Amino acid sequence: MYFCEGLKYKDHSSSYASNSKDIVTAIRADLKVAAKKEFLPKNFKASVSIQRYSNGCTIRVKIKKNSIDFIKDLAQDDILESKEIRIEINKLKARVESIMDEYRCENSDLQSDYFHTNFYTSILFDEVGI
Repeated sequence: MYFCEGLKYKDHSSSYASNSKDIVTAIRADLKVAAKKEFLPKNFKASVSIQRYSNGCTIRVKIKKNSIDFIKDLAQDDILESKEIRIEINKLKARVESIMDEYRCENSDLQSDYFHTNFYTSILFDEVGI
């Protein structure tokens, strides 16, 4: 059994457990603060949206390629072929995911095929395909 609650989920669990719209708003605000504090690139821009379906929802962060200096002017093939750039992209994704995880509640048991989470995550780059 796996159980995890993000710190911000614990603080506001009553509103975040049932209202994913509040979580999206909070993640947007945290991404802006993280860029100002340089946890994320200075010109970082992303859209945060939600996709709802019968068994839950996915919160999707789509990072704007032009807001990331190390990939802004590169072609897609150059990005995919460069190991150093892939490492930087993975670091950036991990930082964005750490912000999203602050609002997650995860209580799943993969061995018994039981999934319980308040939302799933998706982090994409526009115009890059990764």
